[in-house]
Amino acid sequence: MPQRIVKMQVDVATEAAKATPPTAVAAVEAVARDGIGPVGWATIAYIALQAAYLIWKWRRDINRERDQ
Repeated sequence: MPQRIVKMQVDVATEAAKATPPTAVAAVEAVARDGIGPVGWATIAYIALQAAYLIWKWRRDINRERDQ
C-alpha cells in the first residue's frame, strides 16, 4: 500500500477516537431530553468543524505530494 494511504488510515482512526467523547455527549443529551439542547448543537458544530479541517488538511497534503 502507498505510504499516503497508510498515513491517512492512521489519521482517520486517530481523529475518530478523538471525536468519540463529543459524539457520546451529543447522543446522551439527545436521548435524555426531548431534543438536542445548546450543548448538543455546540458538540455537533465542533464535530463538523473537525471534519471540515481534516478534509482540508488531507486535500492540502495530497496536493503537496502531487507537486513534489
